Parts: sequence; C-alpha cells; structure tokens
Amino acid sequence: LVLYRGLERATAALGNIVVPTGDDCLSAIATDSLAFITGGGQAVAVRPPTPRQGLIDDAEIITADGDDVAAAMLSLGLARVDDDVRTPSEYLEVESVAREQEVGLWSGVCDG
Repeated sequence: LVLYRGLERATAALGNIVVPTGDDCLSAIATDSLAFITGGGQAVAVRPPTPRQGLIDDAEIITADGDDVAAAMLSLGLARVDDDVRTPSEYLEVESVAREQEVGLWSGVCDG
C-alpha cells in the first residue's frame, strides 16, 4: 500500500500475510480489494507509524472503521498467512474459514 502523511510518502507491506502481486492469480482483484477495504484514500492507522527510508515492513493497518486490513484480505481469500513469520492465531483461524468456504485463492480458480 502507498500511504501519505501530508507530503510524505511511504510504502507499507502488510505483516503476517502474503498478497498476490504481479502476474500472480488474483493479483488485480487483491489490489482492487485493498483499495476498497482501506477506503481508497481514507485515513488509516499504521503500526509501526514511522517509515524507515520510505518503507514500513510488517505493517499492521487498521481502517478508519477499526477493521484489520490483513484479516479482511484473509477472509476474502485474497491473501494467505506468511509461513515465514510467527502469525497470530486469529489470522490462522480467518484463513482456515476462507479455505473451508473455498473463496479466493482456495476456490480452485488459480489451479493450473
């Protein structure tokens, strides 16, 4: 996500999840969904709040309505938990429900 605070610009990478990018299956839908979830320009809360060299790694982003962006992406099946980090159990549960409901990445649309 690209974030702005006044004239300051930073790129934030959501922590604990992997979102399809580039030519990956569902990447365009994931990108559009991130814009929709975050309000397409609305205020969001970001932890950690201060970028380092214009980048916020492992960001926790909360929408103006108080929704966790990573959890929302997982629930839509437009992200998966990151196997390389210690993921909060709530994210594992949300991904598990998405898998059971066979939505997004778990729908089979990306097979083959």
